[in-house]
Amino acid sequence: MTAIDGAALRQMREVQGVSGPYMCLASSKFFVLKTLGLIHPHRHLWDFLRSPWAARNASLPLINCWGWTMTVYNEDFNSKVLPAALNEDSANVRSGTTGHVDVRYNYFRHQAGLADNLLQRGTPLVVGVGLSGRGQDHHIALVPTSDGGVWAVDPYPGQSREAVKKLPRNFTLTRTHVIDLALPQLNIPCGVPVFGYYRDADLESRYVFTVP
Repeated sequence: MTAIDGAALRQMREVQGVSGPYMCLASSKFFVLKTLGLIHPHRHLWDFLRSPWAARNASLPLINCWGWTMTVYNEDFNSKVLPAALNEDSANVRSGTTGHVDVRYNYFRHQAGLADNLLQRGTPLVVGVGLSGRGQDHHIALVPTSDGGVWAVDPYPGQSREAVKKLPRNFTLTRTHVIDLALPQLNIPCGVPVFGYYRDADLESRYVFTVP
């Protein structure tokens, strides 16, 4: 696994409508799996959605499971789609450097202090953000690095140098920051914050997946 820094993040970035469907949540969820070393860093969401596994499971709402309403699709994502992406060779995206892994995608609202704690522990997050306002309009990824920094990665189409930026040292999710990425004037987080992360599928486990 390549050390996580700005250059690596720019290479791994998923771009909505280019490397996968035009869905910011889907792109961010897939990208975070790459930062964790669970997905091959050179594979893209389209590789999964056009894979032999996807063709055999075309009855599943695969695109929606990645990038639509989590309250509706997250259970199918965790029980059917995510295990295939991480463990099935015919899904065409697994990293090949891990054995069988049991992972689930969790999300929660509010609790910005908990989100800060996860970042400090090395856990990348998918975060709901607002466009020129406090409503939730978009999703980006926040990725912590070993030097204590946090990078913001925007899946919206645009130049990588604008879409991937290191955040200020005093960054905290307990207050809103207005930051220009591929989309300008992003309110991070949005007014009703939503945060997603990957953890062990055993709900009794406290293990959360962290950047290597």
